Amino acid sequence: MSILHFTSYSVNTRWFIAAMATVMMALSSSSYGYNSASPYLFITGLGVFFIVTVFMIIKAVLYYEELVRELLDPEKLQYSFSLVGIVSLTGICASRLFGWHTVANVFWFAAIVLWVFITLSSFTILFLYRKSEDRKIEDILNGGWFFVTIGTQFTALLSIEVAGQVIGNTLFIQFFSFALWSVGTFLYLIFMTFMICRFLFYPVTHDTELSSYWMNIGAAAITTIVSAALYRQVQMTGGALVDILPFLKGFSLLSWSIGLWWLPLLIILAIRKQINEGLAITFTVGYWEIVLAIGLFAAGTKQLTGLFDEYFISTFALYFSIAGAAIYCFASAFTLAHLIVIPVWKTIPLQALSIKWYWLSRGTINILQLASYSVNTRWFIVAIAAAMMSLSSSSYGYNTASPYLLITGLGVFFTVAVFMSIKAVIYYEDLLIELLDPAKMLYSHSLVGLVSLMGICVSRLFGWYTVANIFWFAAIVLWIGITLSSFTILFLYHKSESRKIEDILNGSWFFVTIGTQFTALLSIDVAGQVTGHALLIQFFSFALWSIGTFLYLIFITFMIWRLLFYQVTRDTELSSYWMNIGAAAVTTIVSAALYQQIQMTGGPLVELLPFLKGFSLFFWSVGLWWLPLLIILAIRKQISSSWLIPFTVGYWEIVLAICLFAAGTKQLTGLFDEHFIATFALYVSIAGAVVYCFISVFTFAHVIMIPVWKAIPVQALTVKWHWFHKDAVSILQFAICALNIRWFVASMTTITALLISAHYDCKEVPTSLESTTVRHFLRETIKAGNKHPQNNGRGVSVMPRALLGQPAKVRQ
Repeated sequence: MSILHFTSYSVNTRWFIAAMATVMMALSSSSYGYNSASPYLFITGLGVFFIVTVFMIIKAVLYYEELVRELLDPEKLQYSFSLVGIVSLTGICASRLFGWHTVANVFWFAAIVLWVFITLSSFTILFLYRKSEDRKIEDILNGGWFFVTIGTQFTALLSIEVAGQVIGNTLFIQFFSFALWSVGTFLYLIFMTFMICRFLFYPVTHDTELSSYWMNIGAAAITTIVSAALYRQVQMTGGALVDILPFLKGFSLLSWSIGLWWLPLLIILAIRKQINEGLAITFTVGYWEIVLAIGLFAAGTKQLTGLFDEYFISTFALYFSIAGAAIYCFASAFTLAHLIVIPVWKTIPLQALSIKWYWLSRGTINILQLASYSVNTRWFIVAIAAAMMSLSSSSYGYNTASPYLLITGLGVFFTVAVFMSIKAVIYYEDLLIELLDPAKMLYSHSLVGLVSLMGICVSRLFGWYTVANIFWFAAIVLWIGITLSSFTILFLYHKSESRKIEDILNGSWFFVTIGTQFTALLSIDVAGQVTGHALLIQFFSFALWSIGTFLYLIFITFMIWRLLFYQVTRDTELSSYWMNIGAAAVTTIVSAALYQQIQMTGGPLVELLPFLKGFSLFFWSVGLWWLPLLIILAIRKQISSSWLIPFTVGYWEIVLAICLFAAGTKQLTGLFDEHFIATFALYVSIAGAVVYCFISVFTFAHVIMIPVWKAIPVQALTVKWHWFHKDAVSILQFAICALNIRWFVASMTTITALLISAHYDCKEVPTSLESTTVRHFLRETIKAGNKHPQNNGRGVSVMPRALLGQPAKVRQ
């Protein structure tokens, strides 16, 4: 076979990515002032583009059947959008680097035509083409799907560039650009959900090509770039789109944060793949996908400096640009060497760098792994619930109860932690099985939420800001460690064919959002107390909030999918699904807290206030929508269970969800000062207090008199149950063996109630309870309370006497 035939046969649409990466480097070098290098990079990119185009045309003539087969392959079909991306990028470079605005217009029309044609044809093929029974979802879903977003967003970016040069129809082109940006963003969120499903539920083998998944970062980065570009142009020209400026500014930071979250995970996946391959580096065009992703992320970070003029963002952008340039040089040299002397490049052995991972092959547990995973116990939720109740009681003015609830939460936390430590020694095999179980693994994020809640409590209730800072650092370290370890295991751990999706997907997944958002909430508290770097911490808080919000939207899609397409049986534990409401509520809380702090301190994030305010109400509404549905599911389960109430630690998840929703509703009163919101918050808080008391008594009775509870599903709570059958295991061993990750929820709930009660003004209670029939009586009561010498004019302490039927003291 001749060189021409060989090259024509081997080329495919992925090679357009090399041209895109080169042209992107030209734009990046120009933005950093290296104008002399930009034309050469641009010409190089054009050269690669035309060479690939020529060979693709030759392939269409000589090997048209192979080309048609490739274009109909759903695994490779979406790479055709790279052609839209390179055409749009060429037009942008022609306008920005050389001022060829007419040429840019020509490329703009060509990009629109290509985008419409490829979009309609590709999705028509995907929707209507015959689905082969032997094709596998894990082979079809790959990072190439993100080129749909990238091609769409680059067309939007070129449209913005054209709108800045034309004399008429500027507003129309801006609307068209915003529409394209919206379509690209929507598709990005959809494909992101697909990719997470692919990583979670399908195996990642040695043959899985991971380079395409780096376009996950690239798609998020180009969304940031287009958001920032549209923001600046609308701000400069004015018009009907001025009102959406905060929305664009907020979304630019949101999408950038999502891309940043993916970066360490993809690095871990790449390192793991190289280790499995013996650290041999084999050439693939996929390296150009990594170059393009890093280049786009560097450009996106640089674009943020135009919205948030902060030094640390500029520094971060510079480091990414340097990394992108280094990877670009490596990929260029590697590609040239591969093309010139292909037979030489079989593999590059790097035996000197190989690492012997004997402890993985032999199943030996590393000390670091043990320390990271030993905290995975569902009983941490008990501590979280206790802490949440402490905050709740404090916000409603019950300050005397708050410290006791906090101490209770701390007590539960340390008790569970001690038993878990002992369990790690005695039953380490059972613990490892539990920790590697995808149905229970994500409960480990409850520890992050609990540590963050402790920091919030000591800051708000006692003013121990130094202690709060220590908890903040600990929460960040835990969040990074648990996030990377849990998602690495979920993505890479062996997927058993016998496991069922309906067993894996449960409400525990929302603890990832809850832990992330509580860390963001503690960061906001810390930012309000520090004297320096307050703005940096605010940016960090917004980034955490963005990541938590993104994960919540992904997981809620999973839960709806699970409830719609898989059976909900009698044995399905529904209590964890209540964390759906809890995750929505804590997102509302963080949105409102960040809104209030930015409103008070000012700074470059002020324009995001409408964005945060809207999102706070949006997520509160989502949580409210789920509330009656979960109540119906709970009633249906109780009816099918013949109204038996077996104990389960899942009740603490219900308490935590209600407390978080009450706190979220209370936070809304700070944004929307409406009477009905305060009333609703009070009723939800009362419901939370009632459920908390019931579950506390239920749990206490269960722990003390376990043999009495015949209806307890023992196997669901324990790994080994020798105590009943043989008396061979002591009570201590029984308690250790019975513990699991969910017990931390009780501590979280108690501390949450403490926070709610600590920040509630009791003067709002009579206002919320006031009605037509009792208005006069309450007014007289408050007046009498204001005259009472022992209550300092607050009008609170006398009211209980009046309500208990002692009006004589009130009238004095």
